Amino acid sequence: MTYQTQFADPNDMLSSETVIPIYQNLCLDRMRSEYRSQFARRKRQLESCRLALMALTTADEISATPQPNLAATTTALKFLEAIAKYDSAPDRVVINLDGGLTFYFFFSRRTAFVQFLNDNTNVVAAYAKNDQPDIQEFAPTEIDGAVAFLERQRG
Repeated sequence: MTYQTQFADPNDMLSSETVIPIYQNLCLDRMRSEYRSQFARRKRQLESCRLALMALTTADEISATPQPNLAATTTALKFLEAIAKYDSAPDRVVINLDGGLTFYFFFSRRTAFVQFLNDNTNVVAAYAKNDQPDIQEFAPTEIDGAVAFLERQRG
């Protein structure tokens, strides 16, 4: 669809001083809309991770695997809150066979995981196909350090 504008006077044409700010506002509106869309998607993803976490910790059919205890679940929830500040959420949440929870993050070149074990051990690790894994333990009070480690892996 083409729009034509007729001006009564050739001097009434839009100048670049008028068009540029209009174009900039249109671009900004589009960027804001895309950001709101991405934010909403990440927020839904984070909420689904929280719901999955709660479902995993209350599931009865996983009787062979030790259920995540309160300490592991609490630390995992605090971690989810911390990574939400970075507009991030795990790609997968699973119960650890040793008792606890594991969050997986799949980045373009690396895979990372964070484990919250029932014995109060917390581990963050990252690896690539042909690299040695980078593994760090962290205390429940050191969640910000684990989040920073994870954000560095995102690259």
